[in-house]
Amino acid sequence: MGYKVTLIPGDGIGPEVTNAAVRIVDASGVKIEWERFAAGSEAMPRQQGLTKETVKIPANLLNDGIYTVTIQVVQDTTTTLYLHPEVLVFEVMEGVRRGRWFGKWPGVIRPILEWSSHTIIEDRALHE
Repeated sequence: MGYKVTLIPGDGIGPEVTNAAVRIVDASGVKIEWERFAAGSEAMPRQQGLTKETVKIPANLLNDGIYTVTIQVVQDTTTTLYLHPEVLVFEVMEGVRRGRWFGKWPGVIRPILEWSSHTIIEDRALHE
């Protein structure tokens, strides 16, 4: 009797780790049917060319402070192809608040932000 197991390698070291895990499990003699699914950059291929990315950040998301935006282009999620630090620096200062909470929001949050991508110029030379 065998087992069906879903395998999602992901990005970064994910493929290396999951491939090693598969070899270990296979060596144990347990009958496994591996069902592989793509995730991360492999699951969402991008068209080559100039792309415009837009994100909407809610007005009440950030605490007071100075924030910097850095642009980094990576290949295969590990190799940096381009790095431009401090493309944008801005300061958030508290204005009028509504409600009863007047403190800072502690910790780090990972909100789901609304992103949009539009290809402006497609690199047709690569497709010929």
